[in-house]
Amino acid sequence: MRGYYVVDFTLPHGCEDAVGSADPRNDQCHRRGARGLTRRGVELRLIVGSESSSGAKVDTVLMKTIARAHQWFNLLVSGEVKSLAEVAAREGVHYRFVGKIIRPAFLAPEILEAIAEGRQPAELTTEHLTKHLQPPFDWDDQRQLLGFSPA
Repeated sequence: MRGYYVVDFTLPHGCEDAVGSADPRNDQCHRRGARGLTRRGVELRLIVGSESSSGAKVDTVLMKTIARAHQWFNLLVSGEVKSLAEVAAREGVHYRFVGKIIRPAFLAPEILEAIAEGRQPAELTTEHLTKHLQPPFDWDDQRQLLGFSPA
């Protein structure tokens, strides 16, 4: 993870069990440590603790993109359409857009499962996956490129 910063948290009295330690001088709790600051598309996300310990948050935009990718892939496989251009015409979008959006249809099942459970790396967004990467077809290479541990 890139961009580590030191962050001070000051919490109300009585938080000793939650985080940090009590300061008897001002009845406050303090927590100091390196935390990650990660960009997710246009938003900036502060990772407090390890990502695996934080509550899983399903990226609904990414899930919708994956569903659309599988839908379009199934149209091609079934023979209902014969090309990305036909998918594009049917959907009213440019064929290059279809070519980018269809990429997640080829992701490893473990990656799809992690995304569905909200366990993907913070950097893995629809924009990152469809505009900045061309995931390889090999699932082990995908895991490495996208920041997942080996199977």
